[in-house]
Amino acid sequence: MKKISAIGMILLCCAFARPGLADAGELLRKTNLVAIQNMLTQRLAKAACFIGTFTETEQYRDVLVQSREMFEANLLILKEGHGAYGISPANDAAVLDQLQRLEPIWGRLKFASDLLAETPQHPGLDVNMIEDFNLPTLKLTEELGDYYRSQITDEAEAVEMVRLTGKLATLSQRAAKEFCMTSYGISANINRNALARSIQEFDQILEDLIVGNEAFNIIAPPEAAFVQALNDLKREWSAPKRVMMAIANSMRAKTSDFIVISRTNEAIMNLSRKIADLYLNHYKEVLAEKAIERQFSQGS
Repeated sequence: MKKISAIGMILLCCAFARPGLADAGELLRKTNLVAIQNMLTQRLAKAACFIGTFTETEQYRDVLVQSREMFEANLLILKEGHGAYGISPANDAAVLDQLQRLEPIWGRLKFASDLLAETPQHPGLDVNMIEDFNLPTLKLTEELGDYYRSQITDEAEAVEMVRLTGKLATLSQRAAKEFCMTSYGISANINRNALARSIQEFDQILEDLIVGNEAFNIIAPPEAAFVQALNDLKREWSAPKRVMMAIANSMRAKTSDFIVISRTNEAIMNLSRKIADLYLNHYKEVLAEKAIERQFSQGS
């Protein structure tokens, strides 16, 4: 599916890291890849729930399968590295331990996804299993991202901007999942409360990115392309936000509500990833300029 391929391509522009400031660049790329993993856990769970409600079953089966396949491929990159993507093999004991902890939890989520993908016309306990294991998987991938960022000691602004922009896509998928799970009747009260929090956090991050927040190392958009992308996202977000807020406020979802979420959620995810890509490339250039300045100062 083309949308998945587009997300996967965001790492192709990255050069292989070299010692010094370039190490921060590689850690940012790893952080970005983990952010995609975070998003995929929620996208997969969202797809499972939409299958469970018999909403565009074949479309969401494709989303389920492709999310699972992409998570698996990215996990391999995090373990074994990929020179063309600028990611070296995992050799840090803390990273290896976290990847090992992730393995059995992801294995259960993958198993349930495989079951549902085989019989999407007959959803049942597989959807419940995916609800059970998506958040534990997300927690472990988030912890891995936290560790990568903790290793970048002198680029606080870049670290925070890559974290925030990466989180937008995850929240877009998490909110859609929570909307669906609430309506589906799985842990309805828990998911309803979580939905309200996801909407609020998405709104806060988006507003901070649009206007900047120096107290939290959040810069205002550095160029017109960033402003345009953020405004596009804000506009696209408005209609599904109204629908999801109604569900968070205990309204009952209608068929038309599922249609609104289904028709907008992928676009919101892709716009969010576009913004993350813009900022990642921006800081790639910033780090490259700092490396050149450092070389110049050492040589003078």
